[in-house]
Amino acid sequence: MAIPFEVPAKYAVDVVSGALVRSGALLKDSSSGQIVAHLQETGLGQRLISSAVNSPFSPTYALAAPSSLAANAQLVQLKGMMESLQMFQFANLAATVAGIGVSAIGFVMMNKKINGLQSQMTEFENRVEAWFRELQERDLRAHYSRLHGLYHEADQSHSMSNPVTEFLRIAHELAKESAFFRGEVAFLIHNDIFDIELFKVLIRSYTLCDAGRIECLLFAGELLAAHKVSKDVASQYNTLFDSLSPIKLAHKSPSLLENKEIPLDHLLRQELVGIHELVDYVRDIQDAAISKPYLIKTLIDREIDGYEYIQAITSEKERPLLLVEAG
Repeated sequence: MAIPFEVPAKYAVDVVSGALVRSGALLKDSSSGQIVAHLQETGLGQRLISSAVNSPFSPTYALAAPSSLAANAQLVQLKGMMESLQMFQFANLAATVAGIGVSAIGFVMMNKKINGLQSQMTEFENRVEAWFRELQERDLRAHYSRLHGLYHEADQSHSMSNPVTEFLRIAHELAKESAFFRGEVAFLIHNDIFDIELFKVLIRSYTLCDAGRIECLLFAGELLAAHKVSKDVASQYNTLFDSLSPIKLAHKSPSLLENKEIPLDHLLRQELVGIHELVDYVRDIQDAAISKPYLIKTLIDREIDGYEYIQAITSEKERPLLLVEAG
């Protein structure tokens, strides 16, 4: 059956007037609270952001890119996506780390992202030497290698005669990797030293594992399981991140511990800028996770095939952001 996609412009007037409000990746009627539509990033949207922005924490970087990018038609598409996200009042592009709506990243691009995250890890070895040694003892690099293998296998599964069993196996293995990175994120949050850059790498690794799990379940046609997993993921994110406090995290910054000659208040103000941005980033991830089960429930209610849905959004060539009308 045809997937009921709509373009963001359809809702622009009601969003600007306040008749519709965004909650996570949901558009709701501001009076009744009824869900009107679900925001859904496409494969094009993920590719645009990944190619133009070095970090999901600096969305405006892409629009100030060199003139060579301006000559490319992608800049027009990227600008359109930025305007859509601004219209829906996203504080940043946090949610695009693992997808607005159901992930449209694709397993090949997930592997590219994992490559980037793994390379960033080497930058922390000197700055957080003791903590990094603990990570080495827990074979962190082995986990990244395992993720590489799983995403490669998932991409190859499409060509198998019976891919469902393979997708289910990979989803099960990604659940284990998600649990590992959740533990590392929790460790860093509660550690005496909080390194913001290391936290960004770990949380992106964590969310990519969960995005892959849900994508595999949808490819396998297990929408009920994908719905249950998405609810559990949202609950885990809330348990882990609800208590994040910018002031507490800033006080544990390595800069405050290393620069004893600079007044504490001055250092604290500097650190709080980045920490507030980080917490906004995490809140967007939480909101996107909370709203994902509603989208999957809509797919179930409308009897939309999970495989066809993922294929449709990942192969989209014109629109970086679409909406799915609620039933």
